[in-house]
Amino acid sequence: MSKKISLENYFQQSVTENNLLATGEKILIAVSGGPDSVALTLLMESIKNKGGIKLAVFHLDHQIRKDSFKDMEFVRDLCNQYAIDFYSEKRDVQAYAKKSKRSIQDAARKIRYDLLETTAKRINADKIATAHQSNDQIETFFLRLLRGASLSGLQSIPLRRNNIVRPILEFSKKQILDYLNSKGQRYLTDPSNIKPVYFRNRVRNELLPVLEELNPAYLSVLSKNISLINEEEKFIKKLAADTCSKLLKKQNDIVDIDLQDFSNLERTLKRRVLREAIFSIKGDLLRIEYKHIETVLKNYKQFGFTLELPSNILIYRDYKSLKLGPGDAFKPQKIRKSIVEVGKKISLKPDSSYFESSLVKKCKSSSLAVCLDYDKIKPPLVIRSRKAGDRFKPLGAKGTKKLQDFMVDKKIPKFSRDSIILVEDREKILWVAGYEIDERAKIENGTKKMLQLRIR
Repeated sequence: MSKKISLENYFQQSVTENNLLATGEKILIAVSGGPDSVALTLLMESIKNKGGIKLAVFHLDHQIRKDSFKDMEFVRDLCNQYAIDFYSEKRDVQAYAKKSKRSIQDAARKIRYDLLETTAKRINADKIATAHQSNDQIETFFLRLLRGASLSGLQSIPLRRNNIVRPILEFSKKQILDYLNSKGQRYLTDPSNIKPVYFRNRVRNELLPVLEELNPAYLSVLSKNISLINEEEKFIKKLAADTCSKLLKKQNDIVDIDLQDFSNLERTLKRRVLREAIFSIKGDLLRIEYKHIETVLKNYKQFGFTLELPSNILIYRDYKSLKLGPGDAFKPQKIRKSIVEVGKKISLKPDSSYFESSLVKKCKSSSLAVCLDYDKIKPPLVIRSRKAGDRFKPLGAKGTKKLQDFMVDKKIPKFSRDSIILVEDREKILWVAGYEIDERAKIENGTKKMLQLRIR
């Protein structure tokens, strides 16, 4: 049996077993003119009649090279040879890359997929077929690994995602080249694929040959490991999804994460919850890096912690929760003025936290719990939001300071300043909740009674 028939039978079997195509469907094939996409076109043509499918081809003229139009002409001629409908678009990829601050390869990928989707809708194609093969799988794995991807980022390229299928993903580069040679089929070689300026090219041309020298079966070994990663990831993803369904509360454009429940999670699940929360707001995780997630995990217990993520996504830690949302979705929420009665609780709407005060013999302090010298306080005590002209004497300060200046120095976001609880007596602000007490009410050696103020 010839290699051609063997590979075409293998292709037919793979498509059937993986349920990639269905009878009567129209498939739009992404074809650059390189060996992978040309082989995919020929293999799809070989099963067209038996599978009862219709074919069309799309080509992007990226204009990166002056002679890129020749690629389009080659693909057009290939389609004419097999009577396949041909569609092509021309775009200035370099200009788009510069404008969108993307790499050339990322910009080309974004434009290509956008145009594939647009063309598929226009011609009523049921699916889009791309020519990723097993070597691409390994290259992508190392690219992501070297860039610090998480476990989820190390997953393999899927055989199918929504309407996109990758029918030759299980084939090696060698199988593809042998197949084309057996057919006597010409293909194009993009000179940019050997330039070391692209990170992927360095992985392909420098790293992988070393791995092959160390272990000729590296493709098979790594493919199995990637499959194991997929299985592990699938389990963790299900666990994370169940956790997120209970933990994430979305109202308008803001996602709320209960701090106590979040704190009880394993660190791995905390990362997943944060990523899912960001995704639910942003719609993707582009430019969200490991350092962003780790910064949140390091600082989320600190009241007032704020982090601005790419695409104007804000993370803010208030009294009882972590809040995530677009920066302009955070609105000032003033505290309702209330008289404090020692031993009684005051509900702090709109969340479920509350303010309480009590006389104590031992003091346990934190950012949300402080103790004051009760005899230095001039009742009644009141909680309220800030107002113009507020001043207080921060602990250790020699004189008073404008509250506005204090908040600026502490880098408290403008949207949250009205939400900061102030506790005052008849004469002075006693506590800027979450930040500082007043010097004039501090505990000293001669203190006889201690008043604890706490937000829960």
